[in-house]
Amino acid sequence: MLQIDSLRNYLIWIILGLSLILFFMMGDGRHYGEIWVARILCVCLASATALSIYWIGNICLSCFKILEENWLHHVLSFAVGTWIMSVIILVLGTLGWLHQYVALALVLVPLGLGYRIWQKFFVYLKLFSSDSWTWLEKCLLCLALFVLVLNVTHAFLPAWDYDVLEYHFAAGSEYLKAGKIAFLQDNVYANFPQTMEMLAYFCMILMGKWFGAIMAQILLQVYGIALLLAVFGLARSILDSAIAARTSCLLVFLLPWTSELLQVYYVEIPLVFYIILALCIWCLEERQISPYQRFFWTGALFGMACSIKYNALFLGLPAFFPWFLWTWWKQGKRVWVVPTFAAGLMLAFSPWLIRNWANTGNPIYPLWNSWIIPGYWTDWMYARFRYAHEPRQIGFIQMLKHLARTFFWDSHTSLLHLSLLIPGLGYLLSRSRNIIWFIVIWLWLWLGYTNQIERFVFVIWIICGIGMGPILQWACTQQINLRWIMPILFLLLAYHHAYLSAPMVYDHFVGTKTSAQWLQETYPPYEAEQFIQENLQDHKLLVVGEARIFYLDCPIVSSTVFDRNLLETLFQEHQQPKKIAQALQNQNIHFIYVNWQEIARLQDTYSFPYQGKRLPGFLWVEPQRLQTFFQTQCIRIFPTQKATIEIYQISEKRP
Repeated sequence: MLQIDSLRNYLIWIILGLSLILFFMMGDGRHYGEIWVARILCVCLASATALSIYWIGNICLSCFKILEENWLHHVLSFAVGTWIMSVIILVLGTLGWLHQYVALALVLVPLGLGYRIWQKFFVYLKLFSSDSWTWLEKCLLCLALFVLVLNVTHAFLPAWDYDVLEYHFAAGSEYLKAGKIAFLQDNVYANFPQTMEMLAYFCMILMGKWFGAIMAQILLQVYGIALLLAVFGLARSILDSAIAARTSCLLVFLLPWTSELLQVYYVEIPLVFYIILALCIWCLEERQISPYQRFFWTGALFGMACSIKYNALFLGLPAFFPWFLWTWWKQGKRVWVVPTFAAGLMLAFSPWLIRNWANTGNPIYPLWNSWIIPGYWTDWMYARFRYAHEPRQIGFIQMLKHLARTFFWDSHTSLLHLSLLIPGLGYLLSRSRNIIWFIVIWLWLWLGYTNQIERFVFVIWIICGIGMGPILQWACTQQINLRWIMPILFLLLAYHHAYLSAPMVYDHFVGTKTSAQWLQETYPPYEAEQFIQENLQDHKLLVVGEARIFYLDCPIVSSTVFDRNLLETLFQEHQQPKKIAQALQNQNIHFIYVNWQEIARLQDTYSFPYQGKRLPGFLWVEPQRLQTFFQTQCIRIFPTQKATIEIYQISEKRP
């Protein structure tokens, strides 16, 4: 009988082996390698990079002994490690020393040295073991896993978002061409703080531009998990139970806005991670952390948040100020802790201040241009930038409508979260007035002093989510018993995430649509850029009206809407078309890429008042002069008929 069972087992393995060989060698599986080998490598390297970042931060914190060896210590290690890694990349990249083998060493050496730390890390993850979880938490966890899968599938898509192609990935692409990190004077956004852009550049060095972008998007998912842990820590400080805190952090992860910001390489998820972690450290009990460490590390975490995006400087710090003042007063008005907070803030923010000061003379270039040092920008350039980033809804009723649309009937507001929003705010008000002041001040600054982009208030959704957890727990334990409603709400939430995500990504993820086919349908400049890649790879190209330059591998001269445009400058310096063409050729530019549709959009959208006049938003050249130049000095080589995107070759001999 034993021999028969043994033979049966062998037979099963033989059949399985033959099936695998047939499927992957002759069946449909033979195409899987083309799709998944590179994807799996990106996932492995992104995971290894995240672990290396964590190890670097853990070594740093071991020197300071800020916290006991608990789960919060590990979350803080990842935050500090991210900042240290970005500074290392900045320094090595600026010196031109960051090559592929150096980048690989920065991943593999910490990975090898930290093998004992990984064991401790996974032990503390048992805090989230589902053994003691309620049925509600288990349902939310299943939904969170479903959403996580959707988010990861988006990571494999080619980059397509305007901001990502303009600077989040474009800056790293240009550094990759140059072989070092350098001042990009024609891309103002590439000179904002660049912690996450440094990581994207690092990924591109490891895997090349195309797969490096995918690797960076996978790495971004790790910051979503880190945000989850930071929210748990803050919720645990405010709420009564670990169950309510776990429910809150799962509800935060299930926000449609969270998925939206994890599916595109925006920096809001890491930004909010640092802000929430700073508040978490600030709320620790006095027995857990000394006043010196509380003020220093909270300031340092806010500085690290500023190193990701200026929003932390102009929205986060003012919103935190009343809380800071209250705690300082409550703890005896110690004078020395204030400079301690400032020291942590400046230490963490200083690498980007120093870089901008060295490049432009303005540490927070291009902000406060007229107050500090003009640097590269002129007065009218700064006026255009400032006008574009000022609030558009300025009336009280308009602001209320915009606020309501953002929180109550935006496509990223689910029914479950909407029903818990107001009760959750009420619960937070009963637990912590400081956090309510944080929300109010952030919203006031967002409405009154920014261009009111919806994702800038993502942190408010996160904080509101902390109050939603105990409300949902309470509703499910009352005599009313809402268990029969919960499955409906959960199904609606799953459907909400699916229809926002799945249609865009499904065909590409399973391999029925290639990246080229997907871009051809989704990305308007794709055909023109393919023409450039195939025919003008070794030629220098002037790009006019288009700032999405990530996919262009040839040498380019381009600008964002807020920077000087070379063609416009030459039109102002020369009146004759022939001299303009000669000036371009003197700079070894023989081809011009023009996106007429983008020019029209930028002219209208970014038109601004200056010295009593209304000026065009992008190109200060009369259309007639522009057409005369192209007709007399250039030959159109793409497309063959009139289109919104054209490519011209400068030629002295007209046909």
